[in-house]
Amino acid sequence: RIVEVRGNRDDGLLDLLAGHMKAGHSLTSSLAETVPLLPPGIREEMGWVLQQARLGTPVADSLLAWEKRLGAEEVSLFVRPLRVALPGGVNVAELLEQTRDILRLRARMREKLRSMTAQARLQAVVLTLLPPGFAAVLSFIDPGFLPTLFGSPLGKAILSAVSVLMVTGWLVIRNILSARP
Repeated sequence: RIVEVRGNRDDGLLDLLAGHMKAGHSLTSSLAETVPLLPPGIREEMGWVLQQARLGTPVADSLLAWEKRLGAEEVSLFVRPLRVALPGGVNVAELLEQTRDILRLRARMREKLRSMTAQARLQAVVLTLLPPGFAAVLSFIDPGFLPTLFGSPLGKAILSAVSVLMVTGWLVIRNILSARP
């Protein structure tokens, strides 16, 4: 991940880069000092960007190639503003901190959405298990219940209505669960 380095620590790539940039280092030297501090995965990716820059590719072009190579939305949120800021003389450290805040907010929103949809997933389980459970309890109390239910026209109408309502409930829950941040 771009924002966090280890678990819940807040000294992610963007924090480290911003700190080095505030100290007056260039982006390339900041990358060189930051890469060894990163965890596996992002370390190799940022090492690749650094290697491209050391081979003579402008940092902005290296970042663009990295963005295209990974195709992740978070990478685009990091690379695009940075590419615009580099030639313009914008305060890159402040931009990195703002990008970090945006990415953290997106991560929090994604977790909040996941926890909110957990209720819908539980409702789906209850919706699925309640009718058979209810039928089992009723057949235990009255052993003639299920044969009467399946044998009478009124019972078949009730089963049809229950089926339609269950499918409708499943479609509503599926629609809730398909929401994206």
